[in-house]
Amino acid sequence: MYRTFKQAYIPLAILFTLTLYACSASHKNTVKPSTFIAKQEKTSRKELKESTHRKIRRLDVHRHPEKFISIRYHQDPNGPLLVRFENNSPFDITKLTLYSQLLNAQDEVVMQETWHTKETINAHKRSRFYLSPVSYHLQQGEKIKTQIKDLII
Repeated sequence: MYRTFKQAYIPLAILFTLTLYACSASHKNTVKPSTFIAKQEKTSRKELKESTHRKIRRLDVHRHPEKFISIRYHQDPNGPLLVRFENNSPFDITKLTLYSQLLNAQDEVVMQETWHTKETINAHKRSRFYLSPVSYHLQQGEKIKTQIKDLII
């Protein structure tokens, strides 16, 4: 892809440079074509590199969401079990699809549920609290386990 881009870009840059040079030939302040091409090429490479790094990070967030999104539980002694997400990725997460399981003391699945977040979680921010769909209040020995199944950026 880079080679194709370079092959298409250089003739256009040369044509633009020659046109610019011809227009400014009557003026004392002339632009050297080689300097102009070098600056344009440097800028293009930098933009291409940044774009590639951003795409790679986006793929990494999709493939390994657990690296970027942490799940925290909050149990109020007199209230419900709450779930909060922290988005440590450089992207806003529009929607999370989650799979929660309620496990008893013997690690047997008592209840399981697939659910979705309702609001966007901004980059490097925490979400609001969500009610856990599998238990209102954990009993002695019970555990909850939540996995991220899918996300939309």
